[in-house]
Amino acid sequence: MFVSHENSTTTEVAIIDWSGIGPGPIETDIGTMVGGSLTWGDAEASLIIEGEREIFDAYMSGVELSGLSRSESEARIGYAYAAGGYGQFFVSANVMIDLELFGHEYLLIRFGVGADEVENICRERLEFTADFVDEAVSLLP
Repeated sequence: MFVSHENSTTTEVAIIDWSGIGPGPIETDIGTMVGGSLTWGDAEASLIIEGEREIFDAYMSGVELSGLSRSESEARIGYAYAAGGYGQFFVSANVMIDLELFGHEYLLIRFGVGADEVENICRERLEFTADFVDEAVSLLP
């Protein structure tokens, strides 16, 4: 992630994720970033939950500047499906922590909370990601 503060009123952010290179709708890139950010602590997840629409709109502005043309509904399908796929993480993480399976300590560190708080965090974020899946399905032709 590259952040530029060229003046005091504007901050620009550019994100490059080399691990996600592959064929597919370009909007899955931003969907993966949004969904993946939900799997970390409250600060990251709160930014995503509160600013999801602004994040998508800024991404689409960049797509438009690059000369590509996509309708919003076309773009939201790939984006929402990619972001919604992270719902499986929250089900798995909750079970791993609850049963103290291998790796559960790492998940507690990743979330930055105690085991007693994980269920509520996972439920909230699972509901958020499930809304993306519902949206993607509703937009299919």
